[in-house]
Amino acid sequence: MTQVFVPRESVNDQTVLIQRVRVPSGTAVQADAVVVEIETSKTVLEVQAPSSGVIVHALKEGQEVEVGALLFTVQGADTASAAPVPPATSPEAPPVSPVAQAPAAAQLDQTPAAQGGPAVLSKAAQAAASRLGIALDAFQGRWVTRADIERGRPAETRAEQASGVIDTAREPAPKVSLSVDQTYEERALTMRKRAEVDNLTLGQHAETASTIGIVISLPGNRLVAPDFLFRDSISDLVVFESARLFREYPELNAFNMDGKRIGLYANINFGISFDNVANLKVLTLRHADKLNLPELQRGISGLLDIFESNKPIPAELLGGSTVTLSDLSATSASFMLPLLNGRQSLILGIVKRSPGTFEVIVSFDHRVTEGLRVTRFLEALRDRVLSHYRDSKGQVRIACRFCGKAMQDELHLGHRGMLNMTLPSGETAVLCRNCFEGR
Repeated sequence: MTQVFVPRESVNDQTVLIQRVRVPSGTAVQADAVVVEIETSKTVLEVQAPSSGVIVHALKEGQEVEVGALLFTVQGADTASAAPVPPATSPEAPPVSPVAQAPAAAQLDQTPAAQGGPAVLSKAAQAAASRLGIALDAFQGRWVTRADIERGRPAETRAEQASGVIDTAREPAPKVSLSVDQTYEERALTMRKRAEVDNLTLGQHAETASTIGIVISLPGNRLVAPDFLFRDSISDLVVFESARLFREYPELNAFNMDGKRIGLYANINFGISFDNVANLKVLTLRHADKLNLPELQRGISGLLDIFESNKPIPAELLGGSTVTLSDLSATSASFMLPLLNGRQSLILGIVKRSPGTFEVIVSFDHRVTEGLRVTRFLEALRDRVLSHYRDSKGQVRIACRFCGKAMQDELHLGHRGMLNMTLPSGETAVLCRNCFEGR
């Protein structure tokens, strides 16, 4: 029997991800057959069988495996029915070559972990336990990896103890609730993104927020004149259109969990920042993506009335927001640097550069998303805001709600025009032919 261990392709990698299992356990293969694809912080590697035989493993796609841990074994035809033998050596100290001969099975049960003695920690686990101050009593008699320490609980099976595999499928149910309307779904980050997070944290002294802005120059008057509160503002349109765009950019309505996973919120709850110099509060407009524009305008106006009443604010309005808006367009400020709130990945700020010219500035968590992705979001947001206005000649700028194609582009393609549709939310939208037909 031959064991194949996780190779170290980067000096900075402590773990890799199982991206694709090409050969199911129990399958006979020829030498050099690709058994599994693993993702490192820099690339995806194909790990091959070093010899012909039967592949035995307990791998699942999406699992995390420590560098140097047992990946799979290749058994000869005469031992194909035998159970896989886990390695007794520490996954932190693998053989020089990723392929090595297995120790005798009798030797495996002589480790302190197998005898129910003190916990056996990898080097990475020792460092994590020291850094986090984790007591080791709960890990007695077990092989402990860094991931076990960070989760604060022991590995659950001997196969996991031996192989160093962290089975993300064994984590709690994917949907978790922080508070009212703050249900979220976990999503694992890629190894490349994890490496980026580590580099950002190292280079910026744990500051991983970044800021991007986009200018919105209004061409004329709104198609539908708003109430007085929004007459010289675009805050209602920014909230209205952003809430809908988050369906296409779910990671912007999310938060970083532990550098390896993010939480994607199920609901879009906009926190609206109110400030009267002596008092600053962020009040929550819940389910903003399900409100039509008049409902959203009334909702923001109602929150302002509550803020200015100087009466106690209900607790449910002070919490539960998943994204935040800070509007300084009523002041002479020409720039702002919005600060991210806890358990959020994005905050929008608005300033007015001149009459009819605004800048929407976004601060976002680089551990969750990318600068180019946020730029695309801002470009789509700008176009959607402008679709609420007439141009300088009083004409309406008609564009497809979903792809942004302008009416003149649609006519240039030889099509007759666009279609008006009523969406499930009750609002109307203009669609081009391609989007309507699902091309």
